[in-house]
Amino acid sequence: ITLAREENPAPIIRDRFGARYVFTDTNHEKFVERATAGGQMQIRYRDEYAIVLEMVDAPAEGTVPSS
Repeated sequence: ITLAREENPAPIIRDRFGARYVFTDTNHEKFVERATAGGQMQIRYRDEYAIVLEMVDAPAEGTVPSS
């Protein structure tokens, strides 16, 4: 996912992993672009080393809620 092989990674992150947040380093800019393109994830924090994304849409039914 972080290698930007998925065109729209947000649903996979939400549905398969039940994640609300994603932490990545700044070497994965293409992933960040794709994850935020549809408006399902937003950058909540960024510095010279790391990026934190948050899921902004509701999880799909049947997924594990994040704690």
